[in-house]
Amino acid sequence: MATAQAALLEASARLVAPRGRLVYATCSFLPSEGERQTEAFFAGHPEFSLVTVRDVLGRARTEPFATADGKYLRTWRLDGAPDGGDAGMDGFFASVARRASA
Repeated sequence: MATAQAALLEASARLVAPRGRLVYATCSFLPSEGERQTEAFFAGHPEFSLVTVRDVLGRARTEPFATADGKYLRTWRLDGAPDGGDAGMDGFFASVARRASA
């Protein structure tokens, strides 16, 4: 799915207004479809910057779902912790990018 996901990110990025946000979400817990896909997008799009999940939702609300560094939302913990904290969710990933002002 990585090729299709990259194409969707490319198409979506063209539609984001200056200072607008692009939310990338996938029903996958695989780093190749989450973190690596997001990081590849940022590498090819310097006009976008990361907005951390903690910045969007706050530390307390994201603690069970954020990656250890607070950058991304991931409901499946690769460290053996319960999926989605006590909520027991399936595997999801999300990241947020902001386009620079024009």
